[in-house]
Parts: sequence; C-alpha cells; structure tokens
Amino acid sequence: KEEYLFGIPLVSALTQEKVSNNTLKSFIRKGISDFETSVRIPVNPVRSTDWFDFERADDLQFGTRRLNRWPLLQVENLYAVLPGRTEEQGTDYPTDWVCPDGDTGLIRITPISSSLTNADAQFISSTGFKALAMGAMKQWPKLWRITYTAGFDHDKVPAIVNDLIGIMSAIKFLSQMGPVLFPVNSISIGIDGMSQSTGNAGPQFLAQRMQELQAERERLIPQLKAYFGTDIIMTVW
Repeated sequence: KEEYLFGIPLVSALTQEKVSNNTLKSFIRKGISDFETSVRIPVNPVRSTDWFDFERADDLQFGTRRLNRWPLLQVENLYAVLPGRTEEQGTDYPTDWVCPDGDTGLIRITPISSSLTNADAQFISSTGFKALAMGAMKQWPKLWRITYTAGFDHDKVPAIVNDLIGIMSAIKFLSQMGPVLFPVNSISIGIDGMSQSTGNAGPQFLAQRMQELQAERERLIPQLKAYFGTDIIMTVW
C-alpha cells in the first residue's frame, strides 16, 4: 500500500467498497507466482530430489553439478546407491559433503572433506566402493541422490526479490481493479439549464503508474536472472 500503490484510492468509485487486505494478499500470491515463472527460481521453500551420475574423472576433481532448483536452502539427505546394491540398500552420507557454490544452483560433492560418521563403514571398505575409488569403474548411473529444500527463508528474502514481487503484484492488481477504482475521466451534470462538470486524471493516471511499474519490472528481471544464473539455463519445472 505504502510503496507500490501509494496515491491509488483503494475504494470502488461505484460502490464505495474498500479493497480488503485479504484481496491484496491474493494479488501478492499471484505476484509470487509471476516472479517464479519469470525468474525461474522458487520463492516459497520447496522440497526436491535430484539424481546425479558418478563420473570418476569429474568426481575426483570435485565435479560440479547443478541442482534442478535453487537457491539451495537446506540439504536434507545425501544418498548413494553403490554398485552391487539395490536402491533400498543404499547408503546415507553426511549432508555437509554437499558444498553449495553461490546462489546459482551449482554444488560439489566432496567425500574427502568430512567424516564418515553417518556412512556405512563396512560397505565403504568393500569391493563396490573400492571399484569406484580406485578407478575400475569410470561411471555409474544415478549414484548420488540428493534431497534438498530450495527457495528462501521467509524472513531472509533479498530486498531486490521482494521489490520485484511487489511490482508484479501491483501490476496485476491495477490491471484487474483499475477500471473499478478509476471508472471515468470526467462527469457532467445538468439540471434545469444549469450544468456542472468535474474531471480528474482517472485512467490516465492509472496508465502512467502502470507504465512506471512495467518499466521497473523489465529492468529488474534481467538483473535477477543474471545473478541467479537462470538467464542461460532453462530449468525443468
């Protein structure tokens, strides 16, 4: 109200009904959806699971992988299905083996950077794990399974993200509610040979405000897509 809709009368010109906070909240939810579609990152935390192949040449150099969703908020589980085992016989590994590389969805799995407290020590010393570590097997499909949460903590949404959501919410609100708030430009009343006219900026003011918001939206979207790395990466949702 105070920033994106400042100066806008939130009252119907026809019925004098006030726009409720619940109505504004519904437009904010729509603005969040527009943001997620335009920038291709989640705002509200979402839980996802990605599978990654073992590639010995890459993994020995801390091979970088990209999650399907980011920014990474929390790693809940790092699971490996090593050769010789079924998916149900996989092994849980310490979640701090997953090292985020900024806010662009890039991660590294670094098995030598931590302890094996939560790992299956007996299987680590077995033939299956040695075959991977010693290079007898160069690759293995879907070795790593990572369950994680992507998005933002509700109290840690970056200011620029909040700004764009507010702008998108205001654009959607004004495009739908504008005709109700500004139905006419002028009114003329005539009684017994007397007449009185009054005019206001009405739709013209609304159109100008919409243009300002849309210009700011077009300026911020490329900045955010470049920062989060979604300007060149097409994410599958």
